[in-house]
Amino acid sequence: MKTLHSLTILLGLFFGFAINAQAQSMHHHSDPPSVHGMLLFGNEKIYLSHLPMFHSPHDYQVILEAEISEQDREAYLQAKKNKPNETVYTLVPEVFVLPEMVNNPRAFKANIFQGHFERGGTPITGSITVNISKVIYFKKFEPNNTHPETVKYIYFGDVNEIFGAHLISAKPDFDHIVEVGTSPMLLELLSSKPYVEVELTELQKQTPVKAGFSPISFAITESGPIELDIYKIGKKLYLEFGDLSF
Repeated sequence: MKTLHSLTILLGLFFGFAINAQAQSMHHHSDPPSVHGMLLFGNEKIYLSHLPMFHSPHDYQVILEAEISEQDREAYLQAKKNKPNETVYTLVPEVFVLPEMVNNPRAFKANIFQGHFERGGTPITGSITVNISKVIYFKKFEPNNTHPETVKYIYFGDVNEIFGAHLISAKPDFDHIVEVGTSPMLLELLSSKPYVEVELTELQKQTPVKAGFSPISFAITESGPIELDIYKIGKKLYLEFGDLSF
């Protein structure tokens, strides 16, 4: 009995140390809460793109579909009508841990700005409630990443609107959101997945695609690359080099 009792104590100590070590490890690797500014865009649906940097806790590329109240949506759409040449709208949310919010979405408070909130933007709402309805893309930057040989974007949306986001890989890089013209093949691919990864083979490395261009491009699928039918790149909504230069 004494031997069994000693064994029980040892096992308890072992599992206690293991749990404590795991907790310390999780704590050590978790991000601190922070303000994660996001680009806000879309007319039929509301999309959010995290404004990333290559340092913690902002070293993530994240694209979300979100829901806001009809009143707040109308305020945003009216601001776009009043200033049609302004393409940048940003969302400033309450403080949270970004991967936790993405993995376990909950409603959060935020303010919408016309323009970049850190560069003279003007608030167009007070505090609003935002709900994440879909996680389209989520990836943490790897410190040893290198640039791919071709320029890659992800396309997402539906028959009403399609957008493209440059896939950020390694510093220096750029964050780029554009409107994308529809094509039958693109719509078919998007009907069964949240986004389509696309290689724009005509572009040189580290070159943003330009509005009005109809690139030769290949969708990356499980069965291999598929050449897309003709489509045209629409208006640039956001282009940022500085935040991803270091």
